Amino acid sequence: MVGQPERAMVSVCLMESGNPPEEHDELIELVASDENGFLSLFSQQQLQEFMLFEREYRLSQLELQEELSSS
Repeated sequence: MVGQPERAMVSVCLMESGNPPEEHDELIELVASDENGFLSLFSQQQLQEFMLFEREYRLSQLELQEELSSS
């Protein structure tokens, strides 16, 4: 998983730029975009961990939606 420092670093950069992400998807798009240079802040291993974090996040969201719909 991506460590807290890496996620915090991206969040701090976005907050300082005056453009905090409103949603998780927006954060993913900003990190993945070549235009803003966030990719250069991460090593290959950190990017792989970030993708694992993204996968786990999506799975937990799906599980939550499933639980809510079956209630």
